[in-house]
Amino acid sequence: MKPGWLLGISMLALAGCSSDSDDNNELDAIELASPALQTCFDTIRNYYGWTRINQVEVLACNEPDVATLDGIEQFPNLVQLNITSEQLTQVQLANSLIYAQLESPVLSEVDLTSASSLRYLLLGSPELDDVDLAAVPGLKGLLLDQLPLTQLDLSLVPELDELVLKRLPLTTLDLRPVPLLDLLQLDGNEALSQIRFGDQVYLNEMALRDSPLLSSLDLSALTGLQLFYATGTGLTGLDLTYNTELSVFEAPGNQFTMQRFDYNTELRYLDLSDNPLSEDARQYLMTLDWVETVKY
Repeated sequence: MKPGWLLGISMLALAGCSSDSDDNNELDAIELASPALQTCFDTIRNYYGWTRINQVEVLACNEPDVATLDGIEQFPNLVQLNITSEQLTQVQLANSLIYAQLESPVLSEVDLTSASSLRYLLLGSPELDDVDLAAVPGLKGLLLDQLPLTQLDLSLVPELDELVLKRLPLTTLDLRPVPLLDLLQLDGNEALSQIRFGDQVYLNEMALRDSPLLSSLDLSALTGLQLFYATGTGLTGLDLTYNTELSVFEAPGNQFTMQRFDYNTELRYLDLSDNPLSEDARQYLMTLDWVETVKY
């Protein structure tokens, strides 16, 4: 269920970078402010045989001691940046970047003003209370984890098609400004009580986990929805009349008392286990002979 852009480093980008010669290695002169980042970079470039600055397109480091990214501006072709650290506090992203993943428990500032080419952004920090999405209007994928945001204005990123929000204190989420949304994943947003959908006809997959205050959803506009996952919510039942392409409905551990699937003839997998289903609901579920797997 993870978005394709979360799967890690582009090995294609790395594989295309091979050494021309060790006689004139431009990268020997590169100095990065963080010793931990320098060591990580040297390990990567030696492994892949990079010798030219223009070969450095991806930099991925999981090093707890990286406290600054100063120096990476020396890589004009850098398109993907993956940094997981325990000490990183501030970052300014360059215009060359298309993909950026930044995770640090003390990260409090991310400057996106020069990152207009960015298309995929992943941020994880309980200290980052502001994200200037207006600077990246062409964003396609957004993942926010543990940010102390109580509001999220998605009108600033109208081209967004993949959204993952984890452990945010949001109470409401307005998705009407992002009609191209294809994937929605909401995990551990315990204060979330309302989601407002627009005409998300392209929304194919939705996953909701651990939002106990979320008790209702209007899915009538989501005519392309095929995969629905929910657990740990306050949902008691959904109107699936217009979700005729639905093939997977996996919703264990919620508050469903009744759920009908009269219009969901494409449904192949159904899981309503660990729900307080009424006896009428259980009798109804026994009649769904077109569904290959039924659990309740």
